[in-house]
Amino acid sequence: MEAVSLSMLVGAVSAALVSGAKDVTENAVKDTYSAIKSKIGELFGAESKPSQAMQLYEDNTDVEAYKTVMEAEFQRHNVLTNDSLQKLTAQLIDALQQTEQGSAQFSKYVNQGETTIGLQGDSVTVYGDVVGKKM
Repeated sequence: MEAVSLSMLVGAVSAALVSGAKDVTENAVKDTYSAIKSKIGELFGAESKPSQAMQLYEDNTDVEAYKTVMEAEFQRHNVLTNDSLQKLTAQLIDALQQTEQGSAQFSKYVNQGETTIGLQGDSVTVYGDVVGKKM
């Protein structure tokens, strides 16, 4: 199994929530999302920062800051050092990619990082990369 990155975990959670995991849309997505949420609660405690951050983001998916806080808490607590969470994240990604909406949302959330593009202007050539970050 390929290792799952933090951005993949956060992207999968985000995609699952946006594509309706908290509603009953796609059972595989909903069930795997719930398993990840339960596992984080089991490992770190239901009142832990990772659990609270995940719940806040679930309640406020339209607020980007909550996703950032969730990602920071996941990183601070090294949630992906747990093999079970690695496997559950891989299963959630697979489940998301089985649905059109889930696949589109996962791609959207995972591809939000840096983008490298080339640039050439009139009479001027820029050598190297122009890197942009979404703010």
